[in-house]
Amino acid sequence: MDAIGNEYLTDINPAILKEQVQACRRLWKMVIIYALREARERIANTNPKYLSKAVAKEMKYFRSPDFEEICVRAGVPIKPEAIEKALRDLRRWNFHMTTTRTSNV
Repeated sequence: MDAIGNEYLTDINPAILKEQVQACRRLWKMVIIYALREARERIANTNPKYLSKAVAKEMKYFRSPDFEEICVRAGVPIKPEAIEKALRDLRRWNFHMTTTRTSNV
């Protein structure tokens, strides 16, 4: 069995293998981007009164072993603390932009 496996390994073109690895990493990066985008939309549409609860709910996924594995496969070192800060800052920024627009009208 090992002889068959080794035979196939020697037939693999390193350039093609590198291209496949890069394609997989791009795919996992898109998974991260879409997860962050969806979280951002949910937080932006949350009543300010429930913001802490909404952020905590989103962070369950971003602190999970599944998300950690996705980051490893994507080759992207993302810290959940940075995501949480960005989600909270996004909400503050949205609030600031909303009050600025309404006060200028």
